[in-house]
Amino acid sequence: MQDRDPRTDAELLAATGGDADAFGVFYRRHVRWVLAVCSRRARDPGWPPT
Repeated sequence: MQDRDPRTDAELLAATGGDADAFGVFYRRHVRWVLAVCSRRARDPGWPPT
């Protein structure tokens, strides 16, 4: 796996079917955002909306 994969997010997602490392690269690029969203939602008593 490369830390600096030159592929775009779309290319990485398209490759996940045959390239197991592609999802890892994609995930590492966005893990902070995903965790931030989950953290905010977990603290929000109004989530999920009814």
